[in-house]
Amino acid sequence: MSNLIKNELLKQLLGGKKIYIFMAAIVFFNLLGVFELNFVDIEYTINAQNYSLYMLATVVLYVLPFYVILVMTDMITTEYVQGTLKDTLLHPVKRSSILASKLIALFILIVGFITFSLVTNYIFGVGFWGWGEQFVYEDPNYATGIVYSSTEGILRTIGGYYISVLPLTVFGLIVMYLGFLFKSSGVTVGASFGLFIILNAIGGMFEAVRPYLFVSYFRELASVVFFEATTYSIYVSFIVLGIYGVVGFAFSLKIFNNKDIFY
Repeated sequence: MSNLIKNELLKQLLGGKKIYIFMAAIVFFNLLGVFELNFVDIEYTINAQNYSLYMLATVVLYVLPFYVILVMTDMITTEYVQGTLKDTLLHPVKRSSILASKLIALFILIVGFITFSLVTNYIFGVGFWGWGEQFVYEDPNYATGIVYSSTEGILRTIGGYYISVLPLTVFGLIVMYLGFLFKSSGVTVGASFGLFIILNAIGGMFEAVRPYLFVSYFRELASVVFFEATTYSIYVSFIVLGIYGVVGFAFSLKIFNNKDIFY
């Protein structure tokens, strides 16, 4: 299994420019965030301590979902079309292990991007606003910001970043399933983008169904768990994401087991 994971990581790290393009995208969105906070009239108490939290939603909603789509499409549809999946199956390895290795590799890549984004955000925050004296969490649901100690605020922010890996990985499983349905990388990417947009639109129009859509947790899971935690909301979050993840993997494995790779 470790060799399979290593192989998947090497293919993504050495096989193209996607990783560098998305790293540049994170830096670009940081610059937009700086511009917004400096030149647009936004009432937000900002310093380096809470700037990373301010940028979290942007990273997990506008950058990383698209990276997940492209990487998982490469891992599934592109490899099937190009015949490289067949090369892997020539070795004595279970198909479930192949899918698991791709999922774990995706998880590691997302963690890497989350770490890069977190560090970059703190660097931008210090550079433009300084460290600041306190951590202030501001949310539309509250009339005034909630003040945390610097240590507590930073720990909550770090937790919020890394727990966001979960819904992004679940999305990867959904894209994995779509990747097995289609024989064209373009169609897989288009279907994944379309699903992402449609589900976000549904969540925006119908508040009652929002907790049951995995895309809702790209930006909300950090708040649910680390800033506005209630036992019920935490349970719902993990149950919903767990169901999507298990179903996505099970359906993908079923198609993969029945798919003729040796064509």
